[in-house]
Amino acid sequence: MIQWTSRLEVGHALIDLDHYRLVRDTNCLVGYLVDGIARSRDDAAIALALGRLIQDTKAHFMAEERLMEGLLYSEATAHKSAHRHLIRSIEALRLDIGSGRRVPDSHAICFVENWLLDHILTTDRKLSAFLNSRPSQREPDA
Repeated sequence: MIQWTSRLEVGHALIDLDHYRLVRDTNCLVGYLVDGIARSRDDAAIALALGRLIQDTKAHFMAEERLMEGLLYSEATAHKSAHRHLIRSIEALRLDIGSGRRVPDSHAICFVENWLLDHILTTDRKLSAFLNSRPSQREPDA
């Protein structure tokens, strides 16, 4: 399970809120997968949790891409490419699970936790630093 801490905050309120939701979704999915290892696997619950994670991930990526549009962010192309790769990977996991192919739960847990943490701590941290360096994109002070 991923514990939400200030280490995961990138300093942009909207992005951080999305990340908090993605951590929640990931932890829900991981909970079902861990349960499947310990007792019996609930494929319907796993599919539902994975679907929610994919839906929220796509919405988050679209929001980030809207923020990047027109700002001459030098890493926009690479960032969008990372989004596409992550979506393809997580969709492949959903297809594997949906087709009845037995994906080791431990593999799925590592995959979803690692891609989320890597994306937050590298790609999105860079984007947030860029956005916060632009006066028109900074979050208003509370």
